Amino acid sequence: MKIAAREQTTEKARNFKAILTKIKRFQPDVVMYGSMEVTCGPFAKGAATLGVKSKILAGDGVRTNQLARWRAEHRVLGSGRGAWPNG
Repeated sequence: MKIAAREQTTEKARNFKAILTKIKRFQPDVVMYGSMEVTCGPFAKGAATLGVKSKILAGDGVRTNQLARWRAEHRVLGSGRGAWPNG
């Protein structure tokens, strides 16, 4: 496995266009997103909008009802134990 890049943001960020543009150039198979659902949702939606094809791997903090409703569409995989809420 090769790490293409490391980027960081804040818990208040909602616009990830600059980071996602860099990610898109690398075309990784997987992006590890280490945050909670409140920012993973906008990150995943932004990735889909920009045409980023990578799967997004995030911790168990993204296993919420909100993200569970559209996780497949936005290619989000949650790590950790247990099932996603509502399916």
